[in-house]
Amino acid sequence: MKTKSQLRSFYKEIRAKFSPEYKCKLDIEIAEKLFSLDEYKKCKTILAFVSKDIEVSTEAIITKAFSDGKTVAVPRCDAQRNTMTFCIIKSRDDLRAGYYGIPEPKDTCDELKSFNSSICLVPALAYDKKLFRVGFGKGFYDRFLNDYSGVSVGVCYSDCITEQLPCDEFDRPVDILITDNIIYRKDN
Repeated sequence: MKTKSQLRSFYKEIRAKFSPEYKCKLDIEIAEKLFSLDEYKKCKTILAFVSKDIEVSTEAIITKAFSDGKTVAVPRCDAQRNTMTFCIIKSRDDLRAGYYGIPEPKDTCDELKSFNSSICLVPALAYDKKLFRVGFGKGFYDRFLNDYSGVSVGVCYSDCITEQLPCDEFDRPVDILITDNIIYRKDN
């Protein structure tokens, strides 16, 4: 089995080959599946990541969550402490360049204190059918999910799903995984 580092490189290469049109089509299919979930319809808060070019786009998801009247919170990473907190944003104007140049909430944004009635979107380069993931290697989401009591929802391209990924004691599976062609649930 490949190491996580080898897998990161492998799945980055797969994604780099997507045409912009193909990626956009997949992003739309994933977003539509998310919006169809009862968990999305019932939640009051969505913890979303601000996507990079290589990730499933969250732009339409964040926009619809705002229009659906949901509270939207996005991560702010503290590289010194190796922690991630979610802060409430009201619009994209509340973002600034942060950790690794990824847009993060400005310092004026309030930290989300309660995760009641929330879902958390979890990015990854790849997922397996047991809902474990290979992320970007910093461990922020695994540490966050350790104490998160809401519903975790992975979003990933079907081209980046495999039977089994290597995992260790710190890895946490998501509750639901949405791809462009299927929705997996932990209890399946």
